[in-house]
Amino acid sequence: MPLRSVLSDDGSQLVIGVEDVLDSSLMDEFRKAYIDFIYKDMTYVIDFGQIEYIDISGLGMLLTMRALLGDQVSISIVNCCPEVTKLLTYFRFDLKFDLHSAPA
Repeated sequence: MPLRSVLSDDGSQLVIGVEDVLDSSLMDEFRKAYIDFIYKDMTYVIDFGQIEYIDISGLGMLLTMRALLGDQVSISIVNCCPEVTKLLTYFRFDLKFDLHSAPA
């Protein structure tokens, strides 16, 4: 399964894990992973620990998520490989999301 979502036991955090590639083939599935959990007091974590590639539509999906949830909601993108971190930083996603590289 290329995408999984897990809600914390206390309901305060949603973790969305993406495997392999974030592209247009996951558009509907990615949106469905968080759309039912739109709460102002919830935090969101997108785990890119197993991602190898993100294309322009994947970047658009992240921006859409940010727009729907609002700027006041915490969204972290974690476990990014160096290539993905470089891409996200180049397009200034570090201004809209908390980026965390994978441990070396």
